[in-house]
Amino acid sequence: MRIIYYSHWGTYAAYTMAALHTGLYPEDRLPPDDWIWAQHELCLRYGEQTGNLIYTGMDEQFTEIYTLGCRRHGEMIVRAIQHISDIFEVHETVHMISAESLDGMLPVLLQKLNSRDNSFTKMLFKDWFYRSYPKCQHAFQNGKLCNPEGNQGFC
Repeated sequence: MRIIYYSHWGTYAAYTMAALHTGLYPEDRLPPDDWIWAQHELCLRYGEQTGNLIYTGMDEQFTEIYTLGCRRHGEMIVRAIQHISDIFEVHETVHMISAESLDGMLPVLLQKLNSRDNSFTKMLFKDWFYRSYPKCQHAFQNGKLCNPEGNQGFC
C-alpha cells in the first residue's frame, strides 16, 4: 500500500502531514527549529513542482508515504492515479489524502516570493508553520483508525 498526501503545494501542509505520518515530526509537539527550516528549504526548492511525487519515508507498517503538489487539479489527479493503476493492472492500494484545506493563503505569498530566501520569508514560513502544525496534527490524528486486528491504518 502507498499513501499520497496531496494539496495545491506538495511541500507545505501535505509534507507536514506526511512527516507526521512517517514519524519524522512528533505528534505531540512542534519539531525542532532546524527541521522547520529544512522544510522551508524544501518549499523553496520543490514548491513549484506539480505532479511530481516527493518520497517522504515509510511508516511503522512499511507503507510508503509520498506528497504531491497538484495545484487546482486534486480531484482530477486522484482519478488519474486510480485509472492508471487499473489500465496497467497495478493491484497495490493507493490512498490519496487531501491536505488542501490546511495550506491557507500564506503559501501562495511565499511561493510568489520563492526566489527570496531571506529573514522575511523565513519569518512568514515559521508563522505559517506554527499556525498550521496543530491543524495538521489534528487532521492526522483524526485520519487514524484501528481495524479489527488492532493495526493502525488510514482510510
